[in-house]
Formats: sequence, C-alpha cells, structure tokens
Amino acid sequence: MKAAETTLAAGGSYFLIIGAENQTRVSTEQTPGYANTSMIGNTAITTYSPGSTYNMIKPGQDVMVKVLRIRAGETPPQGAFPADDIVRTIGPRLKTS
Repeated sequence: MKAAETTLAAGGSYFLIIGAENQTRVSTEQTPGYANTSMIGNTAITTYSPGSTYNMIKPGQDVMVKVLRIRAGETPPQGAFPADDIVRTIGPRLKTS
C-alpha cells in the first residue's frame, strides 16, 4: 500500500519492486522480580516473585520500488503493479488510527 501511495505521489502510475530486505528485530526483555515481607507478631514472612524473560519482536521490511510513468495505451512491464488499483481496492480495507 505504501509503495502504491508513494508512486501516485511521485506522479507515477505503476511500480516495480526491485529489492526487499527483512528488517525484523528481536530483543530479549526482562521484568523485575519483587519481594513482599509481612510481619505476623515477631515473625517476618517474605514472599518472592521472580521476574520473567520474554522475546520482543519488532517486525519490519525495507522495500525498494521503481516508480513508472506509463502512458494510456502503453503496456506496463511484466511484474509491474498498478498503483491506482491498489489504493482503490486495498486502501478502504486498511484500518487507520
């Protein structure tokens, strides 16, 4: 969708994907543990809850596109995507926040 929008903004009508690279990042995160101590008379009772470790995944994708200006009646190259069709058909189905 972004490639189609970029193509239209640049005055193009079609685009070719000429390169793509996965930019997903994975990191390990940890929550802290905590201890709670209660006194009952002269007795201290401590309860400890350890932290947890989890993986954080941040997906990403870099895509290189070539914007094409195809005139009416010209045949676009094989593999070219029509930007206007993509924006018109997919755009309304995307959630915007």
